[in-house]
This record gives sequence, structure tokens and C-alpha cells, in this order.
Amino acid sequence: LTGPWLLRVGFGEQYRASGALLAWLTAGAVVIAVLTITGAAAVAAALHRAYSLGWVCATVAAAARQALDEMRSAVRNMKARPAPVEEMVADWRSDTVSRLNGAGIEADWDAQVSRPEALVPPRTVHQLTRVLREAISNVMRHSGASRCAVHVNVGQGDIQLEVEDNGVGIDWNSDATRRGQGLANIERRVRRLGGMHRFMQGPMGGTLLMARVPFEAFSSVPGDIVKDITK
Repeated sequence: LTGPWLLRVGFGEQYRASGALLAWLTAGAVVIAVLTITGAAAVAAALHRAYSLGWVCATVAAAARQALDEMRSAVRNMKARPAPVEEMVADWRSDTVSRLNGAGIEADWDAQVSRPEALVPPRTVHQLTRVLREAISNVMRHSGASRCAVHVNVGQGDIQLEVEDNGVGIDWNSDATRRGQGLANIERRVRRLGGMHRFMQGPMGGTLLMARVPFEAFSSVPGDIVKDITK
């Protein structure tokens, strides 16, 4: 009833329309609004389904890649020989610095080796290499860090790894942390070597991983060293 009056007041006496016409125009506007909202909701739902499907496919693909990588690594190392400490640490440094720099993260590498010529059992080399790579992957993917410091200390009977970043730290309550396999893989590998590890907030403000595993260095290559190192 007030529609025609508002039309004349707002636009002048020359603008006249019946109440029925304004009612139909109002109903049409409501229908258009409803269609717009439901259309946007339908598009959002379709995108959400596509996103969910993509997430599932990506998760399956990542698991498959990890399993294939594990299998290749196991096969490659089945006949591996003990590695000199100096060579092992040099390989770690090359791989770590290259990956961090490639991700735009400043790498700070420090290594202390008491016996460069000592030979590390292949199983220890394999598992610790995977631990270090997994830790660096976590820094690259989740920390948002601009700097990462890696400290390696090879003593007489143990190897210590420290990986620290200046990122956001670990949110233990997040879905990504609970669903992820990276931290669990690190824990499993360290335990396989009879070692221990800790995650904490480091002096740089981000996450600090400290891992220590015992090892008995070889002075020469034993004849029965070919073993299943993934056990």
C-alpha cells in the first residue's frame, strides 16, 4: 500500500504505479535474490566436493609415493656398505642446503665430527637420512620459516641431530598435525635405532627437533654386513 506513495515521494508525481505492479516487481526481486543465493550455494557445494575429491586423491598419491620411495630406498640399501662419517655428513649437507635454498629458506649448517674416517652402519645411515629429510620437509611445508639451522654432532658412540627454524612452530591441536605422518615417521625411525627425540620451541622462536641415536662405528667393512636395514 505504501509502495505507490513512496514512488511518488521519491521520484515525483510523474512516477506512478499500481500496488499490484509493485507487488509483482517485489516478488520478482525476491525470486532473483533466492536464485542468486541458491546458485552461489550450489557452486560452493560443487567446488567443495571437487576440493574434497582432490584432497583425497592427493593424499592417496602422497601415500603411494612415500611407499614407493621407501621400497626403492630399501632395495637400494639392501646391499649398501658402511659409509664413512665424513661422506655421510657431506651428503646430508649437500641435500639439506640445496632443498632449503630451493624453497627460499636460509640454511645454517654446522657439523662436528670426532672421527671422520669411522664407518657408520648402513641401517643407521638410511634411517637418519630419512629422519633429516622428513624434518627438512616439515620446515619447508608447514613452518613458514625464513631460516633453518641444522646441527650435526657425530661423537664416539652416538649421532645427534638438531633441526631448528624461525617459523610458527607446531600446533599440536591442528587437524594437519594429527593427520600428518611426518612426525610419526621421525619418531618411528629414531626408535628403530634405539634413540630418543624431542620436539620443542627453540631459541629461534619456531620448532626445534633434537634426536640422538647410538651407533657402533666400524673400523673396517665386516664380511657379513649385508642385512635388511629397514627392519
